[in-house]
Amino acid sequence: MKHKWAIQVASNYSWFESLVDRHNPVDVGFLVDTYDAQPNQYAIVSHHLDDLTDEREVIDRATALVSLLDGALHLQQSHYAGMHTIDLVDLDTEYRSSFADGSVLADPFSSKWSMAQIPQSYGQLRLPTERMLFMARTDELTRDMLRFLGVNGPTWITLYALKDYMKRGGWDENMVATAAGVPDNEVVRFRRTANNPAAVGPFARHGEQGHEPPKVPMALGEASKLILSATGKFLDQRAKTLKVAGAYIAQQTAKR
Repeated sequence: MKHKWAIQVASNYSWFESLVDRHNPVDVGFLVDTYDAQPNQYAIVSHHLDDLTDEREVIDRATALVSLLDGALHLQQSHYAGMHTIDLVDLDTEYRSSFADGSVLADPFSSKWSMAQIPQSYGQLRLPTERMLFMARTDELTRDMLRFLGVNGPTWITLYALKDYMKRGGWDENMVATAAGVPDNEVVRFRRTANNPAAVGPFARHGEQGHEPPKVPMALGEASKLILSATGKFLDQRAKTLKVAGAYIAQQTAKR
């Protein structure tokens, strides 16, 4: 099926070509332009955009969709720094406009495409990125987690927010520690570091509240590894517990 819109992206990630080659375009796909002796050029495409004709609405929906993709990729690639989007391209006319100022709060999904393209199970989605995007269609918690991480990146505030989201999904700190493969006191050290400006200065979640920082504050890299690892495991488990039969997904999509 032909796409109507594309968002050109600049990527210098060595793994990006592999991602594009293996990706099953259920919710997001990629176009590849190959030039002689030049690096490949990539663009994001999605059938969730095809039923839109107003450029402003396309940019809003695409911005929201890319935020979810960014969140999923942050969970898969430790040094990922976010998708660098450049232009919106009308593939019918080849007209280009700046891809900017979209609303991340827009609905990222088309109800028409969501009803038409429904995998019967997450097992049909080969990559975790595909599974997470598909989950986000109907699972608000998955969508909130991916969007928060995709928009903000793995900051102290974001990492703590992910911990809060996991709590909302039924996980306590011991479960987070187990999923990340660390002792329980490491999650405590993360919490005390993230909350204390004496430990991380202006990057802390709170202003000064008089609490003692941990004796050895956690580095952001350590915290990212801990929380992002646990988040990935949390979403893996959530995928197994959600009802994923096609009829159920269609029913839930129709209600939105």
